[in-house]
Amino acid sequence: MFHPFHSLLSIKKEGKKQMKSLTKGILASMLAVAPLVAAVGTASANTELVPAARLAIPYWDVTSGKSTLILLTNVSRFVDLTGAPMTDGVTTLTGQVHIEWYDKSCTRTDVPVELSPGDVDQLDLTNPSLALPGTQGYADIDVRDTATTTGTSVQFNVLLGTVVIGDSTNDFAIAYPAASGIGSSTLGVGGNIVARANDGSGNAAVGGWTGSFEPFPARVFVPMFFAEGGPINTQSLLAIAALPNGNWAGGALGEPPGADAVSTSLINPGTLITANTEVFDGCENHSSRPISGHYILSSLGSLFGTIINQTNWHNILPEDCHGVSNFPHVDEASGAVPGAFIGWIDIPNSADIGPLNVAGLSTRGDAGDEFDRGMVGVLVESNDTAQGDVTRLWGDPAGGGDHLNVATGSRNTRYTNVDFVDHCDIDASIDTAAEFFLACFGF
Repeated sequence: MFHPFHSLLSIKKEGKKQMKSLTKGILASMLAVAPLVAAVGTASANTELVPAARLAIPYWDVTSGKSTLILLTNVSRFVDLTGAPMTDGVTTLTGQVHIEWYDKSCTRTDVPVELSPGDVDQLDLTNPSLALPGTQGYADIDVRDTATTTGTSVQFNVLLGTVVIGDSTNDFAIAYPAASGIGSSTLGVGGNIVARANDGSGNAAVGGWTGSFEPFPARVFVPMFFAEGGPINTQSLLAIAALPNGNWAGGALGEPPGADAVSTSLINPGTLITANTEVFDGCENHSSRPISGHYILSSLGSLFGTIINQTNWHNILPEDCHGVSNFPHVDEASGAVPGAFIGWIDIPNSADIGPLNVAGLSTRGDAGDEFDRGMVGVLVESNDTAQGDVTRLWGDPAGGGDHLNVATGSRNTRYTNVDFVDHCDIDASIDTAAEFFLACFGF
């Protein structure tokens, strides 16, 4: 277990001002005349809030003035993720937690983490033993038989994750949940999902795929944002990670968790996100803007230009809305008071996943599987009054891409495996090895 230098509370005590929710603060200052203020929450989260064998963290930050804690929880009463053998005398299983760190340039490092049954660990990313490759980036976490680059991913859907980021310079802290990806093995609980080659890829020559992880959504939404600028200088940071797909079961390579997703043997290396976004304001006006890269980490203004600034906002006066049918009394503030300066963003990723020259697909236009790469992201917003908040991006459950004529042996595109895996590994009534093996294996 790690023993970080700082407690969870220390990240919230920096500075003299009380840290506040950005959403509450802006709504109070900008929407005071609106009748719906009390109904608006302080943050939004995806529906991926279930125990899983894989967790995705789209943003961590240890740049000057910032610190990050990652809290990992093992919700199983029996599954031991310390590497110690779990056995009934006949069958023996092992498990550990593996973290693959990616920085902004997709440079990778990895570390093992041990979680005993019912354990929660707090990882302080300022601890040098965590071996970060840089000062900002994302993380891919999964359960393996042994937490090494060549370890085999196994089906123990027992992990939860939470990220806390403190900003001592601007005097606020934010927290958001990791995105979960349920793992499914053809061998059931504790069974192998994907074996890895020496480089960490899912090479069929060393056992290959005997299961899959559910995909992350290839289309995500920023459900709400506040336009930048204004009297309290609203600022933003959008982080979107396009992680290794984790559910490719065809070909000799594949993309297991923690793999090199910018390998030259894959489609479009270095361009994991290609999106023609649609940015909507509070009056249903919208504009298209392209974004692309291997990792998105930038302000809304830098990504989408001046349309995101309050000085260019469309919903300042009632006549700028589209009429009574579009609820101008809700979209607008009354009289000459400035409008709500709110909007939302649609981000569909058209960048494909998978290895080049996949059998059976070479004539389909791009020599790839034509399934769009999934994404996980957060939007952080703050202002000059020591307020900050974070919103997890929501996901479209459709698989995305062309679903016809996939290669023999390729994975299905089921968005969730929650109803298709055995949850005996988190059964709250299980306290002993005998009960665990009886519930999961029937002996």
